[in-house]
Amino acid sequence: MNTVISLFSLSFLLLGQSFSFFSLPNLTTDKLPLLVQTETTNDLPMLQKTHLISVKPLPQWTLKETRSVIVTAYSSTPDQTDSTPFITASGSFVRPGIVACNFLPFGTKVQFPYLFGSRIFVVEDRLAPKNSHKIDIWFPNRTSALKFGRQKTIVYIYQQAK
Repeated sequence: MNTVISLFSLSFLLLGQSFSFFSLPNLTTDKLPLLVQTETTNDLPMLQKTHLISVKPLPQWTLKETRSVIVTAYSSTPDQTDSTPFITASGSFVRPGIVACNFLPFGTKVQFPYLFGSRIFVVEDRLAPKNSHKIDIWFPNRTSALKFGRQKTIVYIYQQAK
């Protein structure tokens, strides 16, 4: 099954360079071509490349939005959570593929193609209000979470098809 991707563009500033992402309008494919153009702050082009990122279609889900986000990591320790570190805010037990996010409803499916390829994550937890602009990925131990650190990346946000 192929997915129809419609036109979007996104720009952000990272480490003094401007990054722009563009997809092709109404492209039907299981690969999402993105033109990645980086340029210095004085607008001199430095690099142009086309990347193919594999995106597996999600049955009964459609791509709603693509955005740039800060992604962090957490593990099930009381100092990083509350008094019930193995239970998410939605009431489920933590497991690989769980993310905490305040700006998306519980059950929303997301992908981080530049970090995890076509792996699917599900919003089932929340963050402290001061971190409402981030997405936090659950890791099974503190060492893995610290190794992941803090990264800025692109997230694909899906909604259930009607």
